Amino acid sequence: MIKGTNMSNVISIFKNEKQNYLRQLATTPMQSLLAEMVHFQDNFSKARVITKDILITGVALFSEVEKRATTMDMQVLAGAYRRNLEELLKRTR
Repeated sequence: MIKGTNMSNVISIFKNEKQNYLRQLATTPMQSLLAEMVHFQDNFSKARVITKDILITGVALFSEVEKRATTMDMQVLAGAYRRNLEELLKRTR
């Protein structure tokens, strides 16, 4: 642990990073969101351990894609993936 830090500082930093990620997603062009979605899926399928952080990141990403989808098919796909990640997240708690 870094000298001068404690667990509450670490948690605070983690929450700030998540909030920054959510703000970043909201301003990311759709083409970049789709690339991030593919990147996420690739990393998710290769991960040996699926952590809560990975699942939370995925839920945020797919929620944003679902919200901003330009076609019904894209909205349905992103929504289905988001719901699957949410279900996995419920099981890990």
